[in-house]
Amino acid sequence: MKIITFPHDQIPPELLDDIDSLYAEAYGNVSDEQRGDSPTEPPLSEAFQHFVMVDEKGTVVGNLAAYVRAVKHKDQEFQLGMIGDVATRTTHKKQGVAKSLVKAAHMYFAEQSIEFSVLFAYDPPVYKSSGYKMIENEIRFVDGRGEWRTLRIKGSMFCELGQAKWPAGEIDLCGPPV
Repeated sequence: MKIITFPHDQIPPELLDDIDSLYAEAYGNVSDEQRGDSPTEPPLSEAFQHFVMVDEKGTVVGNLAAYVRAVKHKDQEFQLGMIGDVATRTTHKKQGVAKSLVKAAHMYFAEQSIEFSVLFAYDPPVYKSSGYKMIENEIRFVDGRGEWRTLRIKGSMFCELGQAKWPAGEIDLCGPPV
């Protein structure tokens, strides 16, 4: 298996249907509006990098989107790596697909000198082996209705990628979660 990476606006056309079928398998037949986004259509104001794992036949078996975003903590702004749209085919679960994709995203963030990665996990224990810890901070963000909210987001996790320590206090995502 190998990982292919490309910007959101350069998805190889031959992978589009496979990525969409992976999402249908991983998340069920939930519309993009119900899920809050689309794996192949980025939020209008935000670009991301796709990380796609393919098997020997070229079939997509895993996907991850890596976002880089300016966020705020107190009066300080910094860049944060955000991971979303993680999905693994059921035939490839427990084979290290998600862990390999997360590792590739961490290297992508490190190349940009980003100190922290954040994700919002459906199954938090899956990410602990990649260094993620639960976020205790309150997080300010724009919800699916376009309204600002501040709360502790269930399943929110962080990973320290460099020497900096995760800050205490409110984190402002300056927009929606991934």
